[in-house]
Amino acid sequence: MKKILMAILALLVFCGSAYAAAGTCVVSYTSVNDEVSMITWTWTASSTDGSVPNTASGSVKGWVFMATTDPGTPAPQASYDIAINDSDSVDIFGGELNDLSATDGAHAVPKIGSAYYGQRFVNGTLTMTLTNNNVNSAQGVVKVYYYRKH
Repeated sequence: MKKILMAILALLVFCGSAYAAAGTCVVSYTSVNDEVSMITWTWTASSTDGSVPNTASGSVKGWVFMATTDPGTPAPQASYDIAINDSDSVDIFGGELNDLSATDGAHAVPKIGSAYYGQRFVNGTLTMTLTNNNVNSAQGVVKVYYYRKH
């Protein structure tokens, strides 16, 4: 009987730690006004390796004009990177969300090509990817603002 109880306890501990290890990312949507909407990715890194799952939004149709980032507590690693990829796997911010501060929020405008900054049309999903973080359980928020296409 003791062995069975120990086996059950070991299984519960193993399953609980495996569950706690995974990073999470939740997507939410807000209508800012009659023309502008906001997609928010609220993320928590894995408690074992600092990774954050790539997370896609629902379908977006409109002109993306800005993103904001806000590192949480615990803070991510300094110089962590975020990409917001369209359905063609192109980072619509052109690397402007790379090398982010672990303590200060940031704003970015989409970058098209090597030198043009401005609104970027999107017709499909947007996927948030976060790399270069090794801080376990780090947290943060990414918001993307866009004009809805009517």
